[in-house]
Formats: sequence, structure tokens, C-alpha cells
Amino acid sequence: MHNPGRAKVLSPSEQEHLFETIAKHRHPEKNLAIMLLSFKLGLRPTEIALLKVKDAVTLGNGNREFSLNENLLLDNARIEAHKKSKKSKLKRQNLSFAPDDFHEIVKQIEDRVRLGEKIRPEDFYPAKAANSETERHIKLDNAQLVRALQDYLKLRLDKGENITPDCPLFISQKGGTYSPNTLQEHMALMLRDWAGIANASAHSGRNTYEYYKRQLPVSVQSERTTGISWQEKPTFAIEKERLAFVEEAEVCD
Repeated sequence: MHNPGRAKVLSPSEQEHLFETIAKHRHPEKNLAIMLLSFKLGLRPTEIALLKVKDAVTLGNGNREFSLNENLLLDNARIEAHKKSKKSKLKRQNLSFAPDDFHEIVKQIEDRVRLGEKIRPEDFYPAKAANSETERHIKLDNAQLVRALQDYLKLRLDKGENITPDCPLFISQKGGTYSPNTLQEHMALMLRDWAGIANASAHSGRNTYEYYKRQLPVSVQSERTTGISWQEKPTFAIEKERLAFVEEAEVCD
């Protein structure tokens, strides 16, 4: 049974149907590349929307030729800057304290009250954990994804577009940058309206990727092979595990 609070995990046949359906609709090169980044690398809609050309390819010959990079770059600083730009004021809604820290904070408040000092709650908020990893490098080793990215960028160059390293990797139908929300809606449209996959959402690709990654031995996961085989288990067993995974899959953006 589908959990309405979770993004649907697609079976191999549903994924194949999705990709075949995309090929029959408008802008197949771009849309296929977008969805493969989600299903083959587990990227979130926000991460895909904020990708730049330089994150995936190296341009040459006056930006009229390109070669695909070995690794896809995810710039965490760029993603965090986008998240902060959406909030005019930082709001902390949920706070967590260790017991000893909580007692220490209470003591500090008592001391300030005795001294007649003004108490500001935000002065006692725990520090937000810092992400020391400013970049992530994800190996581009899925053959289907590599072909899709190459086809899409070649199409843009063949149309005479002036592509620079800082251009968005994916452009909207109007030629502008996708906002994460717009791309999220577009990905959901492809899944639910075009492919007719009920209960799917823009996060289904990431959840599907995470689910099938769990099915691989650790040694295979670390090698990041070009394809995932589901032939080692009977179909009914795969489907049973897939449905169970939906109950615990986390959705976040």
C-alpha cells in the first residue's frame, strides 16, 4: 500500500515505461537527462535545477565543443546560498539540546535574570551543524545517463546557442533558468501525467535510487557500476521489498 507521505519507488518496468514515454514527448533530450540524474544518481530537484554547464562538462574550441567530465560536481555552497535566499529571516522551529547542555543553559538564564539582563531566546539556540563538505563529486559512470547528457548538450550547440561554463545545465522552454520549484513540478508532470504513474512525485527518482542501491553488495556500491541488475532475486521478492521500502523512505529537498 502506498504511503501518501512518501515518494513512490518505481519498479524497473515502471522506470523503463517512464523513459520510453519521455522519448515520445516534447524536448526528450533534456527531459530524459533530467530524470536520469534523478533515477541514476539520486539527485534532488533543487540540485538538478542549480547545476551549471561547468559542473558536468568541459567546453573547448571557443565553447563550440565539449567533453563530459568524469565526475559531476555538486556545489553545496551554491545550494545553501539558494536556500538562504528564499528566507528573509532565519526561523528556528525545532531545537534539540543534550541534557547537560540544557541544564547549563538554564543556569545561564538564571544568572542573567539575577543581574537584570535582558533575555533573548535566540542567544541560547544551539549552533547549527556546519557542512564541512563544500563540494561533492559524483562519478558519471551510467552509460544511459552519459549518452543523454551528451545528446542534450550537442542539441543546444547545434541550435547555435552561446553556451558558457556558467550557463545553467538545463534551460526552460523559454530559455531561462529553472527554479527548483518549477523543475519539481515539471518532474512530477512527467511521472504522473505523461507516464501515468500514480502516487509518484519529483522525489521518486531519489527514493528509487536509494532503494535499489540498498539491494547491492557494499563492494558493488563502492564501485558505482554502470548498471544495476535486479536478476538475482525473483520479481515477486523485489516488488515485496520495494513496497516495504516505501514505508521508510525519507523525502527531503
